Amino acid sequence: RYCIHFMGCYAAFSGIKLADKILRAEPEAQVLLVCVELCTLHFQKEYTEDNLLANSLFGDGAAAALLSNRPEGLAIQAYSSHLISKGAPDMAWSIGDFGFEMGLSKYIPQLLQEGVGKFQEDFERKFNLSQISNFAIHPGGKQILQKVQEAFGFPEACNRHALDILRNFGNMSSVTILFVLYQMMKDSSISGKILAMGFGPGLTLETLLLHKS
Repeated sequence: RYCIHFMGCYAAFSGIKLADKILRAEPEAQVLLVCVELCTLHFQKEYTEDNLLANSLFGDGAAAALLSNRPEGLAIQAYSSHLISKGAPDMAWSIGDFGFEMGLSKYIPQLLQEGVGKFQEDFERKFNLSQISNFAIHPGGKQILQKVQEAFGFPEACNRHALDILRNFGNMSSVTILFVLYQMMKDSSISGKILAMGFGPGLTLETLLLHKS
């Protein structure tokens, strides 16, 4: 068993990468990835802008994914990790007397847009962006989805599943991207490459290239 903690919204990406490495070392293995987030345990009563945003945005959720070398579901093709050090203080948490105390800056969407733009050449070289028409962006908030969409230049419709999950469940931290990918797996209109992206403390960008047959 491996526990992946304190990575926030991109923890599922770290779990998927770990599972991929296990499967490369043990081709017959099956790896169960489980994400559980109980964000409401950290509900903060003090009336501050950070608490108001965190209390209204985050929700509880759980999801699991079974990974193996069988030719089913979504195939992992590549992944990468980038750090926007400029945004380190803009997304963080500390342990207070009544749970985690979130620090969420209003500049996060803009920082992510700048970061995606800065790493565009890396993404193009590694993922061949011009050949990708499906995107699974972690719905950390409506503005985050909008800014990442603008940075990549893909149509608004590409965010429909992420927006649907955000609308119905909120931001469930690491669980959220698994909900989005599940919706895309069920959508018969989606095939080929899917670029998934998540964000978290650091400010960290985790990217995963998948393929749906």
